[in-house]
Amino acid sequence: MDRRRLPLYDEPAYRGGPAGAVGTWPLDVDRFTALYLGAPPPVTLPDGWTLLAAFPGRVRPGVELHARHPDWGDHVVDGERRSSLHRMVATRHLNLSARVPRGAPEALDRSLRALTYALGRRFAARDADATVDIIDALFTQRGRSERSRRPAEVRINRECNERCLFCNTPEDSDVILSGEAEVREAVARGRREGCAQVTFTGREPTLDPRLDAYVRLARDLGYKTIEVQTNATAFSSPTFTHALHASGLNAASVSLHTFEPATFERLVGPAHLLDKALRGVDALTALPGFDCGLLFVMTAHNLDELPDFIDRVADRWGERVSRVVLSAMAPVGDGARHLDVLAPLHRVPAVLDEALRRAAARGAR
Repeated sequence: MDRRRLPLYDEPAYRGGPAGAVGTWPLDVDRFTALYLGAPPPVTLPDGWTLLAAFPGRVRPGVELHARHPDWGDHVVDGERRSSLHRMVATRHLNLSARVPRGAPEALDRSLRALTYALGRRFAARDADATVDIIDALFTQRGRSERSRRPAEVRINRECNERCLFCNTPEDSDVILSGEAEVREAVARGRREGCAQVTFTGREPTLDPRLDAYVRLARDLGYKTIEVQTNATAFSSPTFTHALHASGLNAASVSLHTFEPATFERLVGPAHLLDKALRGVDALTALPGFDCGLLFVMTAHNLDELPDFIDRVADRWGERVSRVVLSAMAPVGDGARHLDVLAPLHRVPAVLDEALRRAAARGAR
C-alpha cells in the first residue's frame, strides 16, 4: 500500500513537517512483517481495527503501523526499538505509542489505546525469542548520514546521590544495562550503526567507577561527541573533571532545576549538593572545546523561578552554557508517585513566555 493513498496524510496533524523536511528511516519491512505479524496485512485486530500496512518511520528509526476503524478512520501507531523513552506499551524489544490527534474525543483516545495494547500483546508474544542481532537487522541505520542519526544512549548504573521527586529512571528501571559487558556492547553497537554521538547516562553515571573506561572506549571507537548526562556534583572535583576530559569526554547535559537551596532540598536532595553542582558546571564550562548544556525540569515547586533562572544562567556562565532545555515533568518513574509535583499546565504558558523573552534578550539558546 502506498502511503500517499492513506487519507490521514492529507491531515496537517499527521504531517512530520514541511515538505522534504522529514526523511524516512530504513526498515526491513518484509522481515518486520514476517516476524511480528506472521503474514502480510491486512490483519484484523480487536475493537474493530484493521491493520492496513507497515512503513518505515518518517521521524524516528522504527515502524509506522497504519490502522483503520469503521468509525474513527485511519490512524497510526509508532513502533521503535525499546529505549528509556516513555511509551504507551513496551515489549521486550519495542516501544509502541498511538498518535492521538489533538482534541480527540475520549472514546477515540480509548479506542487508540486499545489498538496499541492489542498490538503490544501480539508483538510481545512474537518477540520473546528474537535476538538483538535480528532487531539490529530490522532497524538498521545504514545509508543515513552520521549527522542525522540519534545519539547512542547508554544507561550504565543504578546509583544516584540525589533523590529527584520527578526522576524518570527509578533504581529498578529495566532500561539500565546490567553490567560492564552489556555497556561495552551497547557502545560498540551504536558505532557499528553509524552513530556519531554516545551519551552515558543511568541514574548518575559519574558514580560508576568504570565511566572513565567507557569514555576511552567510545573515543577509541571513533565517536565524535562523547557526552554524559549528570547532576554535575562529581565535577566539583578538578581531578575528576580533567581526568574524564583527557579520556575523551567533550560534552555534558547537566540537570539543574533551581538556584535556590530551599527548592533544591524540596525537589532534588540535600542542599549542600547544590553548591557542588554549581561548581561542577563552573568546571565543565571552563574546559576548552567542551559543550555544556543544562536541563531544567518544570514542576509545581520551581516553575515560577524559571525566568530568573534564565537570567542567573546568563549572568554566571554566559555563552559557555550552549543551551538550556526546558522540560515539563512527566508522571512516569518516580514522578508517577509524586503527582502533586506536576506543574499546573494552565500556568506554564505565561511563565514560559517570560522565560523565552528573557532568553532572547540575553542571547541565550
